[in-house]
Amino acid sequence: MIRRFKVGYEVELHKRTLERALLSLIGPAAESIAGAKALSANEHANVQLELDGVSTLAVRTVEGIDLMCEAAETERLAAVLLERGAARVSADAAECCASRAADRATGSTWTRARSRRRRG
Repeated sequence: MIRRFKVGYEVELHKRTLERALLSLIGPAAESIAGAKALSANEHANVQLELDGVSTLAVRTVEGIDLMCEAAETERLAAVLLERGAARVSADAAECCASRAADRATGSTWTRARSRRRRG
């Protein structure tokens, strides 16, 4: 719609999906690892957090907590989460899905990096 109706206006479009990253903490300890105890129990509740110098947006999900940060900070945030007790970090969605049931059974918490790129 912006492209169609921008006639007469000075408009710039930026692909924020390439500038942001999303890490999902999945498991029973997600809240404590993320330091999001003030986050409401309602799904999609969100709060701005600072995790060891990394600015994030924490969003409650059914399976845990999603953390969004600048793409350049992804590795640093993953390292912080590992230091705080996440069992592992995986960027492979297939690996994540295959091992999710086992992790739920053992009660471990882990994080998954997800691409924010969309095809369009």
